[in-house]
Amino acid sequence: MKSDNSYFGIIKNDSYCKKCGIAKPVAICTATVSKALNDQKDVSEETKHRIKKTAEALGYFPNAAARALKTNRSYNMEFSLKKRRQRSYP
Repeated sequence: MKSDNSYFGIIKNDSYCKKCGIAKPVAICTATVSKALNDQKDVSEETKHRIKKTAEALGYFPNAAARALKTNRSYNMEFSLKKRRQRSYP
């Protein structure tokens, strides 16, 4: 009997899961995995469901740094606060 950490014969790795790790057990290319995870229309609903189920089982989550490099947007905000100086009077 397989352990809870295996899915489609692939052992779940606790480190970062890449799209190529999702593509192998589903037997499709990584471009289709990317399209399915981004909900593009040229991938069938059945394939999207299989890919998302496999991604969830393997613990996939999108890499925010990679997406920021590709889209040129980071969606981060920067705040700078000035420290108030207390004046001392003689």
